[in-house]
Amino acid sequence: MTSLRSQVYATALADSTLLALLGGGAASLLGADATPLPAHRPGTPFLYLEFDAEVDSLAPNVVDGLFRWRGYDDPQASYARLRSALGRVLRLYPADPDGVLRDTTTGEVIVWTGHGLLGPETVDVGGGISAGLNQQWVTFPYRKGHIGF
Repeated sequence: MTSLRSQVYATALADSTLLALLGGGAASLLGADATPLPAHRPGTPFLYLEFDAEVDSLAPNVVDGLFRWRGYDDPQASYARLRSALGRVLRLYPADPDGVLRDTTTGEVIVWTGHGLLGPETVDVGGGISAGLNQQWVTFPYRKGHIGF
């Protein structure tokens, strides 16, 4: 079984430059599945993969959605490490009008991905392990259908 989430995650995990920029290696990439934020290694930035809800597209038989790599870092580190890591993430998922990912279990296929968009620099005010940390993210739009649509 190869889900779309695991393929997006595997792309980042396979990039040694990204892992070096994060400083914590594979432990700095979270969100391989849909679980909430687990503990991370203090003192290093980390990224968390999340997928937003999908909505019906104007195109027939497809849905539009977003996946996002949300980055966190200690406030005293400013945003330099996050900008470097998220800049690398932007290169990992180039816009592709022909589709790039297939879910071998559900038959879902991403048929188009758009350019990534860098979010603002902010501080996470939520609860949990990310509270008070610098936060920035990169969002990627996609269009998804099913094999044989």
